[in-house]
Amino acid sequence: MASLLPIEFAPEIQHKNETLTQRTLVEQDAVILVVNAADAPAQLARCPQSKQLHRQYARAQVKGKVSTLRINDSASDCLLVIGFINHQSNCFEQLSLAGSCGKNLKRTRRNVWRSACLGFSSADTTALLDAVLAAVLAGAAPLPLTKPATPAKRKAAAQSSLKTITLLHDAKSNSVATTVARTLATQAGNHLARWLTTLPPTNSIAIVIAKRWHNLLNNRDGKRNFSMSPRLSGLMPAPF
Repeated sequence: MASLLPIEFAPEIQHKNETLTQRTLVEQDAVILVVNAADAPAQLARCPQSKQLHRQYARAQVKGKVSTLRINDSASDCLLVIGFINHQSNCFEQLSLAGSCGKNLKRTRRNVWRSACLGFSSADTTALLDAVLAAVLAGAAPLPLTKPATPAKRKAAAQSSLKTITLLHDAKSNSVATTVARTLATQAGNHLARWLTTLPPTNSIAIVIAKRWHNLLNNRDGKRNFSMSPRLSGLMPAPF
């Protein structure tokens, strides 16, 4: 019965009031940084590896508007994803950027990461951190293709999922913590709902049912009087 339950996915959420430093890159697998696009050069100067970031940003600007940068810091083996968005952007723009940043983490085994915002008001920082958190959680939730999942698959999925998320902001403010609590509750409900859509019938369950019908009909007075039995045996419904 335990194999039918969702794989546990509850990353630890930490809140810290600190700046982004080289030590941060060393300690984390990945960092998502959201920067005010209107003041991008000045904000990038506040970051570790600022010269490299400025070069990457200038190179990307030649091709047009810069929305995201992905940088692998060779010194720390940290994946740094930087998103650029204007001050007072609407929620759709924030979620779109958060989704783009989250895609950079989806196919990598980055279990410990941090997120920070530079150049924004307290209200904008709260909204942006919440959007990034929601996007990454949605993309990182482990879901098997079919169920029930074997213990080995469940263990592998649990080990590859996010472990710790640290949000860098003014820890004295309760706005981020309150918003994050709501996001985590929503994510837990969505995780369960998505998992339920992959519950049996699966291929293996359907085959067992078909075989039992076949045996039952064969043993009934020695006759097979159900014309649909051959067709039933070939049915292999997939998960929803």
